[in-house]
Amino acid sequence: MAISSKEFREKYGRKNARFKKTRKDCLGGCRGGMARFHDSIEEANYCDYLKFLQKAGEIESYEGQKTFTLHDPQGNRAGAHRVDFVIIRNGKTEVHEYKGSLFAKLPEYKTKRALFRHCYPDIEYTTVTKNDILNWWVRSNIAH
Repeated sequence: MAISSKEFREKYGRKNARFKKTRKDCLGGCRGGMARFHDSIEEANYCDYLKFLQKAGEIESYEGQKTFTLHDPQGNRAGAHRVDFVIIRNGKTEVHEYKGSLFAKLPEYKTKRALFRHCYPDIEYTTVTKNDILNWWVRSNIAH
């Protein structure tokens, strides 16, 4: 049963107020046109940017939070990697993973990225950072 935001605050107090500030709802599109919460504000902004690219005709479609199975070089299952966005551009599949500057340097992420590239060599894997989103925002606002 869903509870209202007022009931949530009464039940859990102010200690969870930070959680609402770090997550954001996107404009929609990554879930069949329905908006959804993203793990960070920047990731939601990037989802909005992808929606803009889709409307402009630069990408055909995109989907959020898709899971891929990973295998080691011997063929044994090594886990799974849930990527932020799967994009179809000119008939080719691309994966875009949003990472903050700290998380993009972690060895765990680098290992998963290397395994993904080994398992899916035909899919282009791109790591998107906050600077990429800021650059897009500046370019789009200067143009208008």
